[in-house]
Amino acid sequence: MSRSRLIGDLAKSLDSSAVGTFLSKGASDGNFRTILYGDLSGAPTALDSSLSSQLVDSAYVQLRQTSVGGGSGLDSAQTIAILDSNYMANRGGYPGLGIYHFDATAGQTVFQESDASGSVLSYTENGIIVFYNGVRLPKADYTATDGTSVTLVDSADSADVISIVKWGLGGGAGATWYGDRGLIGGGTYPTQATIDYFTIASPGNATDFGDLGVSREDPGATSDGTYGIFASGYSGSSIVVSIDYVTIATPSNGSDFGDLITGRQYGIGTACDGTYGLFAGVFTGNEIEYVVTATPGNGTDFGDLTANGRGAGGVNDATRACFGGRDDGSRSNIIDYVTIASPGNATDFGDLTAARSNGGAFGDTTRGCFAGGQAISGYSDVIDYITIQTTSNATDFGDLTGPGGYMGGGMSDATYGVTARMNGGNYANNVEYVTIQTTSNATDFGDRSNTYSNVGQCAGAGS
Repeated sequence: MSRSRLIGDLAKSLDSSAVGTFLSKGASDGNFRTILYGDLSGAPTALDSSLSSQLVDSAYVQLRQTSVGGGSGLDSAQTIAILDSNYMANRGGYPGLGIYHFDATAGQTVFQESDASGSVLSYTENGIIVFYNGVRLPKADYTATDGTSVTLVDSADSADVISIVKWGLGGGAGATWYGDRGLIGGGTYPTQATIDYFTIASPGNATDFGDLGVSREDPGATSDGTYGIFASGYSGSSIVVSIDYVTIATPSNGSDFGDLITGRQYGIGTACDGTYGLFAGVFTGNEIEYVVTATPGNGTDFGDLTANGRGAGGVNDATRACFGGRDDGSRSNIIDYVTIASPGNATDFGDLTAARSNGGAFGDTTRGCFAGGQAISGYSDVIDYITIQTTSNATDFGDLTGPGGYMGGGMSDATYGVTARMNGGNYANNVEYVTIQTTSNATDFGDRSNTYSNVGQCAGAGS
């Protein structure tokens, strides 16, 4: 057991009356003795405002000011010039900050799922601090690698409190790829320009947001938390390469962002780390492109998937993107992954529980879910999940309320995952949701404004 853990146990037994004096080790007998402030050599009888002013005079302060403006000191205008928007943005804090408190039982070592307030534990590896009765534990005293549980080396005692503080890693200057407002844009039939929006934490029907600049079905949609980006797709008899974007907090029509190198249709795998937005998969190719989401411009080559195909579902955490399922003329269960900030070719992650394509996909800071899709025979209602930082095969999560294909991704506020669903292969306005960290079947969320499919979906900040 670590020293900090032992100190924590000792501290529980000490009350204020026991530690109300200032102690020092005696020079001769080695025992602790009480000393007074006045016993200190050269100490004033009282440190009043006059004495303070003598110690910290104007010359002292001036010497410690930055020499700017001809040595005149650092006034408010000069401070603002130094602390500009770029400086502040780079210190914009950590996305996904959260605190969990668990009341231990005797002998308990594993802490997971709901804490004392009902919050479900989720974190990014290396993005947490663990406290035992208020004392920080060193990493040697616990294991925390799967994103959903913390395991102590030594078991806790009854009524001990385990507190876990988490924060998001990466994702640019405080930006995230999820948020409280979800958007659904584009679709067919006929080809749509409509954008609907929802408040993800409040199930209900859609509200009109505006229109895309170009009507399109099967757009790939992604978000950095501020901007929603809808790329490529199919319009009439042509594949479009153009990219539209909106500010998620401000209902309005889309604006031109730029163009992808290669037009894509029938399902585009998307991901975003708050800086780069990725668009993956082509029916006769395996190319991945990316854009810098805060800077309108054309797509840039990122690398290649491990195999050709369209219709992959994309999920990501702050650093890694995973693309699951595919249509290469048949259906595939392949899951690939890339590091979003490092352009390069994809690596094999594992397999879905069944081969399919064109399903829904959504996730939080640790877990990604793949829902429904077009299977080898018919349409699927299966929801799978993965832990994004742990390469492995997918695990069964539950089922949609019915089979669905051509679903166009999904939306998330990092608690709930929401996706539009076709009724099998038929057009529908269904929207349904799950709690991402709780395996279960999906529940009806509400309705879109129209009956269509082949949409693009993303989420970001509603204010």
